[in-house]
Amino acid sequence: MKLQHVAVCWLLSLTQIVWLPADWLGYHWLLAVLAILPLVLLFIKRLRRRYRTGLWSLLFILLSAAYQQHYITATLSKAEQIVALRQQNISIEFKIIALRQMLPNRSVTVVAQADLADQGLGKIKLNLNWQLEHAPHLGQIWRANLKLRPLSTRLNDGGFNRQRWLLSQSILASAVVKQGQLLDQQNSWRQQKLLSVLTETETLRYQGVILALAFGERGWMNADDWQKFRESGTAHLIAISGLHIGLVAWLGWGVVRLLQLGLIYLGLKIQYLTYHVPYLGALSAAICYAYLADFLIPTQRALWAYCFWLAFIFMRIHLPAWKLLLLIVAWLSLIEPLSVLNESFWLSCGTVALLCCYYHCVPLAPLLQKWRWSGRSLKQAVPPLYWLCGLLHLQFGLLLLFTPLQLLLFNALPTGSFLSNLLLVPFFSFVIIPLILLALFSGGMVWSWVDSLLALALLWLDALPNTYLALAADQQWLIITVCLLLFLLLLGLTSRYRTLNSTTKQTQQRISGRKPVAICTLLMVLCCSKLWAITTFKPDWKLVMLDVGQGLAVLIITEQFATLFDTGQAWQGGSMAEAEILPFLRRNGLQLEQLIISHDDNDHAGGAEVLLKHFPSAVLFNSSERDYSAKQQQPCIQGQSWQWRGFYFEVFAPSQLSKIAKNQDSCVLLVSRGKVRFVLSGDAYQATENRIAPSIGRVDWLQVGHHGSNTSSGWLWLKHLQPQLSLISSGLYNQWNLPHFATQNRLQQIQSAVYNTATDGQITLSVTQDQWQISAQRRGVIPWYHIIIGLEKEIQLE
Repeated sequence: MKLQHVAVCWLLSLTQIVWLPADWLGYHWLLAVLAILPLVLLFIKRLRRRYRTGLWSLLFILLSAAYQQHYITATLSKAEQIVALRQQNISIEFKIIALRQMLPNRSVTVVAQADLADQGLGKIKLNLNWQLEHAPHLGQIWRANLKLRPLSTRLNDGGFNRQRWLLSQSILASAVVKQGQLLDQQNSWRQQKLLSVLTETETLRYQGVILALAFGERGWMNADDWQKFRESGTAHLIAISGLHIGLVAWLGWGVVRLLQLGLIYLGLKIQYLTYHVPYLGALSAAICYAYLADFLIPTQRALWAYCFWLAFIFMRIHLPAWKLLLLIVAWLSLIEPLSVLNESFWLSCGTVALLCCYYHCVPLAPLLQKWRWSGRSLKQAVPPLYWLCGLLHLQFGLLLLFTPLQLLLFNALPTGSFLSNLLLVPFFSFVIIPLILLALFSGGMVWSWVDSLLALALLWLDALPNTYLALAADQQWLIITVCLLLFLLLLGLTSRYRTLNSTTKQTQQRISGRKPVAICTLLMVLCCSKLWAITTFKPDWKLVMLDVGQGLAVLIITEQFATLFDTGQAWQGGSMAEAEILPFLRRNGLQLEQLIISHDDNDHAGGAEVLLKHFPSAVLFNSSERDYSAKQQQPCIQGQSWQWRGFYFEVFAPSQLSKIAKNQDSCVLLVSRGKVRFVLSGDAYQATENRIAPSIGRVDWLQVGHHGSNTSSGWLWLKHLQPQLSLISSGLYNQWNLPHFATQNRLQQIQSAVYNTATDGQITLSVTQDQWQISAQRRGVIPWYHIIIGLEKEIQLE
């Protein structure tokens, strides 16, 4: 069985890490037992002769799947042990191995490796929120009393999954460092160089970008700068990866080759002047740059890829690009199987795979072979024009094929990425990065030049039409379909001839291109089917309770318009509005027309100003005199009522406006459309509930007041409303242990179905012709990394 077949088997089984349902975990032993069957069949001569490849493939797939499931189970088992330690202060010795966020006035975050052998966990990685006055540095060893927090995440449709992201980096717990003792400082050459460059660039505007390009440390990057690179589709330029490693390797090869030619010119006959030496020089340069970047995962991928390619070059083995890519991806995923949960893995491998496909199906040479200049080919006559055509060809291919990948991974599209990359990729590759390398090894002589050039690069980005366009699902699939259609047309134009290089001359070989055309057509049919399903099976309207932790945010959605009830909390440097609500609105192409604030507590109104800044035409309804910089404001007090796109809103509390609205001043709304009625009550207390309950009557749904606290949802309130469904918005592991057990008992006794964002994630109610269905992100069949780690143990502890 060939090596590439083994790689395919491994990769096929590896896909389960992305989709494996939580209920299917723990059956790795069964897969290992099933692997005995093809092994036994291989001993039957007649079957071995006819089905040898198939049986070996089945054996490898089953064994690979068994190993991967065992790996997942062992990782989760270790993570679940953290739950038992959650309420304990443990003295832990740890070493800082990565810096995440280092800007002043922002939360400082580091990654540390700790030895928890006494707790039976061995060495694990921790994500630490640093609150000490002493600034952290790489290589420092600290001892601190920490309360370990198990992995968890807010879970909204299409939102950022923090738990999956941390698992992809083998981080199993988090903690807050409030006090500690510095035990040792291990200053490597890289750390000393980083501290030196920090001092040299202290006064420069783009220090953060310089550190990102020189050391892979993005913790000092200004948020505005990062936003510009992200919105222009050039964020890959400031993350040391394949492009940077390849460039440095090429520079290393060039330097060694020039030395070789110089020695040959001087007439020196040295037996080591072989073709191997420049390649080894390139490898050495790549390793040095990867060391400066602290061997970050993207640099490791690029380094391994170069090592594989170099090994086959030295062994004089020629492999097609797709076979080499299969082997590299299989090896990278074998080293760290959970890395496939990280989007960067798919970006790196997917981009290379797409470029291999593009250059195979749409080579540049046939497009330029008829272009002649004074009887010579374009490459011979005008090399700069030829290389410009090559750059345009590359960027067009990335635009056409990378756009679908970008949409599938991030649900958004940088509109100006083609022009931005066309300008900045060569500028960074041939100007900025070489200058940074020169500055690193020349005592910082040219840092001011680098800073000026970076200012020029960002000035170009400002001048280009760069927008990070978040798209709704139907828009995404429409764009993907259009990209496939354009690629299909391109295949039709280039499928007649391909130029092949030979040792004597260029020849032309007619190709049919049937396989690429068939695959592209099939993908187009699937995309059209998906687009049809999205546009056809839409509910009349939806109510969505977003998972915003210990806070509240409820969306009422009809067509492409939305009303929001409360905004979740805000904190220094961010808010739930920016983290969860705005991304959700953008992903679904929604226009916010009404913002209703129940009261002014931070966990309900923290993101009001941010949302009104993004949707200035939205009407604000609230029960206080605060205006949150709204252009249009209406009171939300008893007796008020209004209609909005088929919905009828009626306010039952409070009786008057307050200067600052507290829990008892919460705006209580009855919303109805057709036969469906539901109540939004904020944090209203039982006294308010008892007063207005008889006026409301029975409802279908109830937003349980005050996150399930015992101060709300009293007997009289529940007796009059009799909700079929009760929705609670609370944070996992919140310090008040909400929802209160007494509230849960009362809801259970009236036989109301209870959903809680802390355990269920985002809750969605879809209504079509007054018939409604409920779904939740953590109910039904869910992938294993969506589960709440150690939930059963947590219930037992409490």
